[in-house]
Amino acid sequence: KAENENDKVEVKLEDVNIKTTGGKAAVSVTGKGDTNIELNGDNELSGSGAHAALEHNQTVDSEKNVTSGKLTIQDDNDKAGSLTATGGIQNGAGIGAGRGGAGEKLYFYSGTVQANGGRFASGIGGSYEGRGSEIYIYGGTVSAQGGEGGAGIGGGCWKTEQDMNGINAAHDIYISGGTVTAKGGYNGAGIGSRCSIPLISQNPCTITRWRTSATRPTS
Repeated sequence: KAENENDKVEVKLEDVNIKTTGGKAAVSVTGKGDTNIELNGDNELSGSGAHAALEHNQTVDSEKNVTSGKLTIQDDNDKAGSLTATGGIQNGAGIGAGRGGAGEKLYFYSGTVQANGGRFASGIGGSYEGRGSEIYIYGGTVSAQGGEGGAGIGGGCWKTEQDMNGINAAHDIYISGGTVTAKGGYNGAGIGSRCSIPLISQNPCTITRWRTSATRPTS
């Protein structure tokens, strides 16, 4: 846990396989500081219930200031690192939020990532009634599959169209390198946010984008 704002936690996943039961995240990232996850070998994480596989819920203080740090996923050691993250069947994102949570400050630089959302949740980003924003992909091979009503990358499903607009709308999703495939679930956007209950569309959206280079920001 990167408890304080200036803290930084370095985590290495190396050929791990974590499958949870009873409503838990496989790995939960919390705190005001930043967490870097290095991928070595083949790694699989599976959340259960309403929790994400790799869970990083946005937190705010009493004045609505964001108090959660950023999560970075990378394969800087060139160990052919990969991660398959599958969210809990009821509202867990693959990477991002558990039920009702916003999945934000998610950074991808290298490695191979496959993220699958549970029902009403995104592959990468928000859960049911949760926003997915500030998601930055600079490299690697990233594939994201939303669950029913969830975006591939972005927000989860909302009860009404009004709920998912305004401050709840997915925003600041940047792709500047790597190979990215994002597929929304039933009535879900490939990238962004779209679904509102009742589900009325039978046409999920798939977006694939490829860029040749990526530049890591200096700050």
